[in-house]
Amino acid sequence: MDKINKILRKLPPSVVFLVAVNLIPLFGVIFWGWKVFPIMILFWFENIIIGVFFILRILTIGLGANSPPSLLYRLFGALFFTAHYGIFVLGHLVFIFVLFSPPDFSADIEMINSALMVSIIESYQLTWVLIGLFLSHGFSYISNYLFLGESQRTSIIRLSIRPYLRVAILHVTIIIGGMVVIALNQPLAGMIFLLIIKIIIDCWTHLVEHEALPNSFDPKNPIQVNAP
Repeated sequence: MDKINKILRKLPPSVVFLVAVNLIPLFGVIFWGWKVFPIMILFWFENIIIGVFFILRILTIGLGANSPPSLLYRLFGALFFTAHYGIFVLGHLVFIFVLFSPPDFSADIEMINSALMVSIIESYQLTWVLIGLFLSHGFSYISNYLFLGESQRTSIIRLSIRPYLRVAILHVTIIIGGMVVIALNQPLAGMIFLLIIKIIIDCWTHLVEHEALPNSFDPKNPIQVNAP
């Protein structure tokens, strides 16, 4: 028990926040009867939230550094990231509808629009979970990126690639797991297991992302931002 307490005390607050927010979908599965589809949609919306904060990271890169990238370069980086990440999440959404949507949502893929997505949020009571996810990623952005100086130890190239590490590992696992849950027809036990796996991968990728950053500026590495 003491070892567990020591490990918990060493965890960054952003990880604790991340775990707490990820427990909400578990509550939804147990008490609100959520199935695979709303969980997949919820995690898709989380990808949107992640994308928003990575755009903010690109725009605020080098904050407080002696020679941050120019505003034009940051704007171009943000627009380029928005374009390729937007195409990715759109394809991901269509994939979710094709594989997991119930009959009343899957009649016509071409009818996917903002009104439909809002109706899904309302139907499955996802609003508060999405607010929690937004606050969790916002807390990480403020505490790790701004206050702890990660904005001075990264690059636009690195930031443009980073979301795909998490999304690729996490969502391939989730989609395969969701298909297994449907095939085995064990929704409750399967979804609980799937969400536990999601929490573990979330924490691992979060820690890997932040620990992988160098502690200081290396002048031999041109993709970094000069730190003061």
